[in-house]
Amino acid sequence: MSVFEYTAGSRKFTRTRNSLKKYSFTLTSPTGVGDAFNTGKNGSVEIKPANEAVYIKPEMLIVQCSSLAGGPTSVVVRITKDSNGDECIVPDTSGSLSTGLTTATDATAVYEIGLPYLDTASSAASLYLFFKTDSGTLTVDSADLYTTAETF
Repeated sequence: MSVFEYTAGSRKFTRTRNSLKKYSFTLTSPTGVGDAFNTGKNGSVEIKPANEAVYIKPEMLIVQCSSLAGGPTSVVVRITKDSNGDECIVPDTSGSLSTGLTTATDATAVYEIGLPYLDTASSAASLYLFFKTDSGTLTVDSADLYTTAETF
């Protein structure tokens, strides 16, 4: 990882450039995800600690699912800055479920995102992930967000 450091007087500036980073969402009540968004069934991840500025470009999201029932064929995701799901940074995006070759009730959805996001607020910042199916239900086992990240 390359680090650029600039020191002038008593002020120090450190910048980490374009590193690939994986953020794993902590899931809350991920079972029985149905065909409507439910703010009680979500994922959250802290993308930066307090008093840091960060630029991230979400590149890809991988959602692993199990216990498919009722025939879901896709999962719609929404990524927001707030836990209520109101301040979108990635709008509703549908991803086809690829079922397992040996276990038809396990599936994966992969999303290409490519939207830049900049947060310079002084408080810690988190992202929230909400999901729903096109039909039926499933359990979300994991959700990993891969980004290009730059911290200041």
